[in-house]
Amino acid sequence: MEKSIALIITILVFLNVYLFTDEDRALYHKYKDKQSLNCTDNVLERLASDASRYPNIKVIHLRSYRRKVPEALGAFKNIEKLIITNEFRGSARLSLPESIGQLKKLKFLDLKGCRLFNLPETINGLTQLKEVYLNNNYLKTLPKGVGAWSKIETIHLDNNKLEELPTQVGTWTELSEITLHDNALSHLPESIAVWKKISNLELSNNSLVALPNSIGQLSELVSIQANNNRLKTLPSSLLQLRKLDKLLLQKNNLDSLPEVLEDWQLNKLRQLDLSHNNLKGLPNKIGSLSSLIILNLISNELIELPDGIGALEQLESLNLSNNQLVKIPNTIRNLVNLNIFNLKFNTLKALPAGFFALSSLNYLNISHNKLENLSANLGRLQNIEELYLQNNNLRSLPTTISNLQDLRQLNLNKNKLAQLPESLGKLSLLRSLDVGENELTSLPKTIKQLRNLEYFTLFGNKLTSFPNSLMELKGLKRLSLGQNRAEELLSQEEYDDIVNRIKGALKRTSVEY
Repeated sequence: MEKSIALIITILVFLNVYLFTDEDRALYHKYKDKQSLNCTDNVLERLASDASRYPNIKVIHLRSYRRKVPEALGAFKNIEKLIITNEFRGSARLSLPESIGQLKKLKFLDLKGCRLFNLPETINGLTQLKEVYLNNNYLKTLPKGVGAWSKIETIHLDNNKLEELPTQVGTWTELSEITLHDNALSHLPESIAVWKKISNLELSNNSLVALPNSIGQLSELVSIQANNNRLKTLPSSLLQLRKLDKLLLQKNNLDSLPEVLEDWQLNKLRQLDLSHNNLKGLPNKIGSLSSLIILNLISNELIELPDGIGALEQLESLNLSNNQLVKIPNTIRNLVNLNIFNLKFNTLKALPAGFFALSSLNYLNISHNKLENLSANLGRLQNIEELYLQNNNLRSLPTTISNLQDLRQLNLNKNKLAQLPESLGKLSLLRSLDVGENELTSLPKTIKQLRNLEYFTLFGNKLTSFPNSLMELKGLKRLSLGQNRAEELLSQEEYDDIVNRIKGALKRTSVEY
C-alpha cells in the first residue's frame, strides 16, 4: 500500500515538473483561486488546456487580438459573465467560435463594439442569458437560435445594420429593456406582443414603414421613440397604450392619424412630436389627450386645426410653424396653460378673438405670416416676454401694447409700419427692439424711456433724421441706423456729424450706419 502511494506521488511530481512549464505553473498559481479572468487570447488558450483546474472562474473579460475568438473559450463551462473587446488593429471583423454555445451557465454577455457581422447558430445553447449587449456592431440579422433566450431581460441591439428581427423574439417574455435605434429595420414582427414588461421602445433612425398592430398589447410602455423612419400610417391599437408618456414620431411620412369613434386612451401622454411629416389634418379626437403638455407639429401641411384642439387644457407648448394654416379656431382660447406658441411660416391674415385669452403666454412667434393688423386685445397677453411679428403686413400697432410689461424681445422687422405708438415707451423691461425694414418716418418721443434697451434696429426705414432721444439710451450695446432716408437727404458731412454725435453720447454702443 505504502509503495502504491509513493508511486502515485512520484508520478504527480513527474507530471508537474516535466509536463508543465514554469509559465504554466505561474499561471496556475495566479488564477487557481480567481473568480474573474482578464486576459488575452494566448492566456485563454493556455488555461483552457486544463480548464478543470480553474473551477472558480465565473467571469471572463477577453481582450482579443485575433480575427476569431479561440475555440478554447468553450472550455470554461462554469462562467456566468463574458465580456469580449476587439483589440485587433484596423477595421477587421471579429468572429465568435462555435464553442460559445457550450457556455450553458452564461447569464451576461457583452460584445458591444466588437465589429461582429454575424452570430453563430450555436448561441441557441445560451439558455440562461439575462443580459446581452450587441450594440455597435454590423449585424444584419439575428439567428433563429435567439429564440432559446427565453430568460432574456435586457438586450441592446442599437447601432447595427439589422434589417429584420426573427419571429423567434416572441419567446422573450421576460424582456424589460431593448434598444433597436440606428438600424435598417423595415418592420417588426407581430410576435413582439409578448414584450409585456418593456417600458421604453427605441426605434429611431430605422426604415420602418409601419408598426405592428400588436404594439397595442405592450401595456407597460411609457415611451416610444420612432422618429426618423418611413412610417406612413399608425395602427389604431397604438391609441390603447394607457401608460404612454412620450410619443416621438418626427421625421416620418405620416399623412394622417388614426380616425376612431371612441376617445383615444392615451390618458397619460404628455409629449407628442409629429413634426416633419405630411399631415394635412388632425382628427378631432386629438382633444382627448387630456394630459398633453408638449405638442410639436412643425413642418407639416396643415391648413386648419380641429375645434377639438381647444380641449388640450394642460398644454404648455404648441409649435405649428412651417405649415399652411389660414386660420386658428376660436376654441384655442381654452388653452389657459399655454406659455409657448409658435406659428411662424404660415398664411394667417388674422387672429380669432379667443386667441387673446391666452393669458399665460410668455413666448409668441407669429412671424412670416400675412397679418395686416392686431387687435387692441393684444394688451391682454400681459405675461408675454418674447413677441415675434416680423415678416407680416402690419401697418400699425395697438396702443395697448404698453400693457405687455414683461416684454423683453419685440421683433417687428419687415412690416409696413409708418409709425410706432407713444405707449411703446412704457415697455420698461424691453431689451431688444427690431423695427428694421418698415416705413417709419419718425420715432415716438417716449423712446428715450426704454432704459433697459440693449439692441435697437432701425435699419431700412424712411427716417429723415435721428432724434436726440436716441442718445439717452445709455444701455445700448448695438444700434443699427443704415439705409434710412437721412443718408439721401443730408450731405455726407451732415450725416457723419449726426452719427458721430450719437457715437459720442453712446460710447459703449456699436453703431452701425
